[in-house]
Amino acid sequence: MSVIINLILGIIKIIIATLIGSISLLADGIHSLSDMVTSFIVIFSFYLGRKPSDEEHPFGHGRIEQIAALIMAVLIGVGGIELIKSSFNRVLDPQPVQMSIAAIIILVLTVVLKEILGRVSQYYGYKIHSLALEADSWHHRTDAISSILVIIAIFSARAGLPIADGIVGILIGLFIIYTGIDIARRTSMKLLGTRPSEELMKEVETLALKTENALAIHDMICHEYGTQMVISFHLEVPSQLKLSEAHTIADKIENKILNELKIQATVHLDPVLPEINNRDQIEQIISSHLSAEENIIDYRDLRLIGEESYATLVLDIISKSTLTEGKIETISLGLKKELSRSIPNIFNVRINFVTGSV
Repeated sequence: MSVIINLILGIIKIIIATLIGSISLLADGIHSLSDMVTSFIVIFSFYLGRKPSDEEHPFGHGRIEQIAALIMAVLIGVGGIELIKSSFNRVLDPQPVQMSIAAIIILVLTVVLKEILGRVSQYYGYKIHSLALEADSWHHRTDAISSILVIIAIFSARAGLPIADGIVGILIGLFIIYTGIDIARRTSMKLLGTRPSEELMKEVETLALKTENALAIHDMICHEYGTQMVISFHLEVPSQLKLSEAHTIADKIENKILNELKIQATVHLDPVLPEINNRDQIEQIISSHLSAEENIIDYRDLRLIGEESYATLVLDIISKSTLTEGKIETISLGLKKELSRSIPNIFNVRINFVTGSV
């Protein structure tokens, strides 16, 4: 749909722009043709991304799609720069722009068609977790917005402001560059690796905790390979369960996540004591110790591992990124010492510092 519609719109716009002498309409036509190119890139990236896994790429070739989105971002940015250069020359040397009913009709048609294409691309981009399709949807939207600006430019030129044609061309170019930068930023974050979304973590947690004897989950890690997603997390189960029983729970949860969310999951089992004696005293000690630290946000995942009379206390401390290594060591040693001294059955304290936000 994108390739055919953009090819037709781009050719018609360029022909009309040449006839009426509009640099902004010419820029809009080139923008439509660039949309056609990016759609080709999306199709090609899907084709390559479907290649099965091999020895060198055990998780498949799905990240080709993200590389394609990055290439699209560069092409979009370069196109925006070229449009600004041409439009700036038109500002310095304004040329008369003829009013054309055909141009107005094709521009209004562009706005409608490109908004439809944008919504379709966005829908499927979200549905299959495709950053390339999401990027393509924004490219369609920028074309629709630029067409609206061209309509304004044509009417302004008709009203005796021929310089508006060049100014609108510059605005379109800046908008295109901004779109390219935004796509590049989001794509780079995906390639570098980002934490799972709150929505995804909540979905996984809800599914996992529906299983009997699944007490809590934590330390979730997510990797994306195009439309394929791989996650791992720690699952707390009662320590009195047999190994085979705990393993069955992990298998059930992994299958649930695969069947319902289409995500490959690996579950690490943490055997914990379901009830923590002296919990109020333990939490009071932790809160008191951390309350004076301005770089500490909160703590979570408090649990005991081992035997009730001889246990390891484990917790995560959520801190700001400004917390130094030296301060982390000081807080950790002080809290471990206080807990071990005050709670007789705790023989070890394991603290994991996690950077978070308020």
